[in-house]
Amino acid sequence: MRKMFVFGVIMLILAACQSAAPADPNAIARKYLDDNGKQSVKITKVVPGNPKSHKADQLWCVETDEMDAQGITTLLTTWRTGSNWNTAPMDSEYEWDLNGCPRS
Repeated sequence: MRKMFVFGVIMLILAACQSAAPADPNAIARKYLDDNGKQSVKITKVVPGNPKSHKADQLWCVETDEMDAQGITTLLTTWRTGSNWNTAPMDSEYEWDLNGCPRS
């Protein structure tokens, strides 16, 4: 019984020592924008999507206020697989639908 107690305490200590990864898709998308020189671009919408499209645990579609020369809004996909986060630009609004993200 004492061994189980010691084992439990050790597991709690190890769990507490692990670094906590940010769990906010807004923060992940913001970092992506900042790292790509787009500090003035604002995130206007973040909605959950279907993670299966990226074989991920969670996925979000991110809309920004930035528009290209053709008037197309910059859209991003942010997803998490395990503790690894990724963000990538979408090629078109069609990809928003492919990722299973609602329009409204």
